[in-house]
Amino acid sequence: LGKKQEALRLMGEALEELSTPQRATRLLWLDTMLRTALQLGDIHATAHLSQLALQLSWRFNNIRWAAQAYLHLGICARMLYQTNPARDHLLNAQALAERQHDDVLRIESWLQLAMLALDDGQRDEAHRCMQAVDAILESPQPFPPPTSPHIVRSHLARIDGRWADADRHLQSARSDARRETSGYLYARNLLKEAELYLLAADDEAALR
Repeated sequence: LGKKQEALRLMGEALEELSTPQRATRLLWLDTMLRTALQLGDIHATAHLSQLALQLSWRFNNIRWAAQAYLHLGICARMLYQTNPARDHLLNAQALAERQHDDVLRIESWLQLAMLALDDGQRDEAHRCMQAVDAILESPQPFPPPTSPHIVRSHLARIDGRWADADRHLQSARSDARRETSGYLYARNLLKEAELYLLAADDEAALR
């Protein structure tokens, strides 16, 4: 983690040296920085960097980057239990992703909206969001979404009392997380798995 924190600091210093015309580089570096901050678990830094990215995106009329910035702002707000701001950011991300026909961002925004609905106890709304995800997944995807759909499906299965399905989906999500990311995000998936086992009264598996 120390190396990532140092990289984040150096990128921040380098960002200050870039001139305004180097807009693509500024946005790219901001995106790298906010993703690194998120992996480190620094939610407030991620939100700050996402806000900067959003401002630059609108200044340079870059709709896709704006959608990504809204998405990360929504993720941060959800992690900070700020339900209404999270929903507003994620709906903005979803609308811009639709406008850009960006399937990866469309899927990710719907997944985050589904998780927000689950956080708020809105089971039917979560199911509706996952139906939108499934409709997009029917077509071939060039890249997998950052969040595994199995995470949401595991929660829905748990709510429905389908423990075997919940466990199967969570194991798939764990495999996706190990392959796609590391650090804080992977740790959050492990915590979700422990939570599932505890709810199933499987104390020994949870402690593993």
